[in-house]
Amino acid sequence: MAQPLLDRAMEHDTPSLLCHQAAEHLISSKVVRPGVVVLMKMVGSARNAAGALTSEKVDRLLIGPMRAESDRLLVRDPEIGTTRLAWLTTPTVEATPTSIKLAIDKLMYLRTMDSQLRDLSMLWPTQM
Repeated sequence: MAQPLLDRAMEHDTPSLLCHQAAEHLISSKVVRPGVVVLMKMVGSARNAAGALTSEKVDRLLIGPMRAESDRLLVRDPEIGTTRLAWLTTPTVEATPTSIKLAIDKLMYLRTMDSQLRDLSMLWPTQM
């Protein structure tokens, strides 16, 4: 049960979803489902293991200036009024010249970090 739950935790971080998926797995395997507390502890352990595994995989990618630049993603940038991470992950909701320029600005920012050169194939798509 630990590996299937870890695999799901690598895909999703929502505890209620993981708990539901774990219960479904146990039912389909004809295993008597443990109590809610035990199930939540299993989910918590899987989430912690998924976080550690993701950190381990990403840590190998962060070499030299890339590590410092990644840390700066979490610091509020007065130029844009928010963190770079929030800015990068905010989706475009309309097709206007301003939105297109913003998308290009984001792409150019990522290219200054040489992000297109990083091999992220070892991560689950939802972790990127």
